Amino acid sequence: MSASRLPAPHGPSLLRNPLSFLGWMIATVSFFTGLVLIVTDIIWFSENVYNGIITYMIVPAFLFSGLALVAVGVILEWRRRRRAGLVPEEQRFPHLDLNLPRHRKVLTTIIVATTLVVAISAVGGYQAYHFTESVTFCGEACHKVMTPEFTAYQGSPHARVTCVQCHIGPGANAYVKSKASGLRQVWKYNLDTFELPVAVPIANLRPARETCEQCHWPEKFSGDFKRVFWYFAADEENTARAFHLLMKVGGASTDTGRVGGIHWHVSREDKVEYWASDAKRTSIPWVRVTYADGRSRVYRSEGAPEGEPPAEEIRTMDCMDCHNRPSHIYYSPKTSLQKALVSGRLDRRIPRLYGTALELLSENYPDKPTALAAIEAGLREVYADSLSSASLEATIAELSRIYQNTFFPEQGVDWRTYPNHIGHMHYPGCDRCHDNQHVDEHGASISNDCNLCHDIIAQPSGEAAFGPVPYVEQPFEHPGGEGWEGMRCSDCHAAEAPPPSTLMLRRGARKEAEPPAG
Repeated sequence: MSASRLPAPHGPSLLRNPLSFLGWMIATVSFFTGLVLIVTDIIWFSENVYNGIITYMIVPAFLFSGLALVAVGVILEWRRRRRAGLVPEEQRFPHLDLNLPRHRKVLTTIIVATTLVVAISAVGGYQAYHFTESVTFCGEACHKVMTPEFTAYQGSPHARVTCVQCHIGPGANAYVKSKASGLRQVWKYNLDTFELPVAVPIANLRPARETCEQCHWPEKFSGDFKRVFWYFAADEENTARAFHLLMKVGGASTDTGRVGGIHWHVSREDKVEYWASDAKRTSIPWVRVTYADGRSRVYRSEGAPEGEPPAEEIRTMDCMDCHNRPSHIYYSPKTSLQKALVSGRLDRRIPRLYGTALELLSENYPDKPTALAAIEAGLREVYADSLSSASLEATIAELSRIYQNTFFPEQGVDWRTYPNHIGHMHYPGCDRCHDNQHVDEHGASISNDCNLCHDIIAQPSGEAAFGPVPYVEQPFEHPGGEGWEGMRCSDCHAAEAPPPSTLMLRRGARKEAEPPAG
């Protein structure tokens, strides 16, 4: 190759083209903008979802788009020069000569810039990972869709459990799968092609063994506990009635070896399987119970298939088959009003408040502003002359809060949208199987006896419902007989002193730790 065909050592840089220049501009502005936003977020943390989206998603997208434009501009410029004959045909790649100060300067600049981009990307990527795993991102990013779920979650027993702990799970594999699925959902959201109300992902929910049972061990589900159910009458006095139930939770205790109660259904020794005839699992015509000793019994009701259902459609019962709304709970207007009256957020001394509020909340409104205006107008019409201004405003505020936490007309969601299988009040729940209609080959049925799961231990009404429950007290009978009166329990049941620690013995305190001879 002749010297005349070598590229000029001081020829124009391949970066000198409009596309690369535009890319450098975008990348530079994005880099410094992202740097400022990340530092600001680290120092003054904000839970605003839009701050997170801009900082960890939009700005990095512009940064890497700018760098991509720089690379594309260099490639296109190199090809243009080859077509124009400005470089030899046999020279397939740009020439780099570190003996030339200009080339060394360009290489140094590229290395420094790459190091900075990689460093800031590492910090930003770490922050982006946590942001996309946050409750704020899950609940508020797609607010038009997730508002009902996010609102219900905030008032649920699992409000301090993050969304990803139940919906995604640990590990990189679960993260990648969830984000791949999320891209499809984001695409539908941005194109406004999503469907409402949001369908429950029943078929692909993570197993309860991987979610619920990370905190709620089946072996610890033992014993009974008391629960109080409140009801109010739509009369002038808002007459209350409290049902005190002793719930036979039971379970499988490894300490006692006893298996029983409600949580027997998910014991590890006995297995309950079922086949549901509908996608929401509200109709269960086929049930099979396999006991620890290998015996099994099949119960069928009307609608059960001939023979055994397809194996892939048979489900082993776990926590989610009853507790299917553990976090996204939409309470009925009756339940919400009962909670408010019992807690004092609503004044139960206001005449016929329960009935009036129930009527207002039960209307079908087209949207929230219309609903809130109608609720306020209805309360003012009924109580404007009988309540003080402060009491009326407090009542309006509480009913408005109940509506906003219970009804979401813009998303087509309210307490009736998603069946709740726990209990048997508003949906079949327990009665899906315990209905006396599921019969085995010997004619034995799955009983619907209420006392299988709970005993009513008190049911006071009126003002007595708010007072002490008259349980019958009995004197304590000591298993060991008499002679214990006047003694402290710890006189006999005191814990033994712990053995000396290994650390104490290592420090030369063996003599002090050993009991005296003789």
